[in-house]
Amino acid sequence: MIERARLATPAATIEMLDIQQPGTRGQQMRISLRGPDPLLGATRIVFDGDGRQIYSSVTRLRSLPQQLLLATQPIHFGWFGGMGVKIAYGLLGIALCVTTPTGAQIWLRRRRDKGHPAPVCERLWITIKWGQPLGIALAIWGALVSKSEALPVVVWFIASAATLLSATFLNDADRLERWLRIALAFVLVAVAASHVCR
Repeated sequence: MIERARLATPAATIEMLDIQQPGTRGQQMRISLRGPDPLLGATRIVFDGDGRQIYSSVTRLRSLPQQLLLATQPIHFGWFGGMGVKIAYGLLGIALCVTTPTGAQIWLRRRRDKGHPAPVCERLWITIKWGQPLGIALAIWGALVSKSEALPVVVWFIASAATLLSATFLNDADRLERWLRIALAFVLVAVAASHVCR
């Protein structure tokens, strides 16, 4: 399959091999190749479990919107400029993760200091800020301990609903935030331990 992909696009280099649904009747192997022109995007060739080619972007003409979308991928993913750009993207991503929750927290505290508190909004923001990472961590833990494909989504949904509902029952925002932080720390340790055990 790799040789056939190389023959179909001789000027390109293999960027990624991706096996979807391994061990099932619907398994597929996707080979992504990137040519010398980064604006053209990756070429993708897909084979089924028996090695038959079932899709190739080489033979498919791309429309103008598809070409424009592919041209933005190097900028979106930071595939230009080498390691310096990747480090800058990483630092900017971390800065965004810090700025977003602290900005909302500062706005809510200023409202409180001006005599216009929004306690419900404060508690809801706390449940989103700490509840969503908790829900995602629980979903990861569910994926590690079970083979069910639906379990991570169900666990995330239940965790999200439970944390949002907790904002209505707990009137103390500081206590709510402390409990959610402790729960998140516990679940992250459980995810790491489950991953190591697996």
